[in-house]
Amino acid sequence: MIVFSFWMSLLVMLYVYSGYLFVLKLICYLFPSAKREVKFFRSEELPSITVMVTAFNEDVVIKSRIDNILESDYPDGKIKILIVSDGSTDQTDNIVNSYGDDRVSLFRVEDRKGKTNAQNQAMEKISNDFVVFTDADSRFDPFCLKNLVGYFIDEKVGVVAGKLIFEEVVGSGISHSQGYYWSYELKLRELESELGSLAIISGGCFAIRKNCFRKMDISYGDDCIIPLNAVRDGFDVVHAKKAVTYDYMAHEANQEFKARVRMTLRNWQCTWAFKDILNPILNPRYAFALWSHKILRWLSPVFLIILTLCNLMLISDGVVYAISAVLLFVFYCLGFVGYLGNAWSKNVPGSTTVFSFLLANVGFFFGILEAIKGKKITVY
Repeated sequence: MIVFSFWMSLLVMLYVYSGYLFVLKLICYLFPSAKREVKFFRSEELPSITVMVTAFNEDVVIKSRIDNILESDYPDGKIKILIVSDGSTDQTDNIVNSYGDDRVSLFRVEDRKGKTNAQNQAMEKISNDFVVFTDADSRFDPFCLKNLVGYFIDEKVGVVAGKLIFEEVVGSGISHSQGYYWSYELKLRELESELGSLAIISGGCFAIRKNCFRKMDISYGDDCIIPLNAVRDGFDVVHAKKAVTYDYMAHEANQEFKARVRMTLRNWQCTWAFKDILNPILNPRYAFALWSHKILRWLSPVFLIILTLCNLMLISDGVVYAISAVLLFVFYCLGFVGYLGNAWSKNVPGSTTVFSFLLANVGFFFGILEAIKGKKITVY
């Protein structure tokens, strides 16, 4: 049993962080006909859209964010910007109200219950058939909206996810190391999109067909529940790799840890609310993608713990286990060196990447524990 647990845990870890990508590439290679056909609106056919920015106390960035959206290469007269102020107490509302552009409007939510609640209320006020969700601290590439909305020429497409690029914070090893993780993540999303099994998006940039929207549980994140609702209703979710949006990743260890715990808690609860989609008999494509991409990754700290404990018990059972024990020891030592380096603003090659990996997994672990205990997060 111990031997089985060791090898099973090792194989799961290898599959989650490299094997799944290989499997997707293999499917694309062996079954090229499985790739979805891509169609786009021509520029003159692009529909009217509303770009919704949910904000809480964003007076430092809200003007530059609005300017950035207005500078988009999108047909004149076909874009509106709705700033959804979730009970802001700074100058955010005043800045928006004094903007002097009829394309920009403010919707204020007085009873602050979090981003998802604010989005639910704002969607009732929007008349355009297509809505782009984005954040106040994100920044669109000039062609982002055109490349994002273009996919809606296909009536089966309900949600289009933009390509979120995280710019590194100078001098931050955490930010640099998370860049490796995000690069792998984007490759997975591109391939899942091609194969018609994508159900994951980023909250910083995505568009939705309004008749695809369903009122959201406010304890769930929009980036988790919206694509799952779309899939349940028979719509496709597409990754638009040319619809680029820029943002900054958490660059401090405590920020990264808190974000991982919060996102894992909310997304774990949300994903398990869609047990029909997770059922491989009812939805084999999406179940395979969600178990491989999300569930097993969130559970990776559990498999890492099992792997480590089993290795310690098997260390005297052969040279293979002795070598793996040494490798694990070196791995954890590098993580500790990375922790010290982060605390002292020093970067030892390789150590920050290992520390970042372990930090993310600790976040996954505590996020799942909080979810199991039934904790709910709506405001953060």
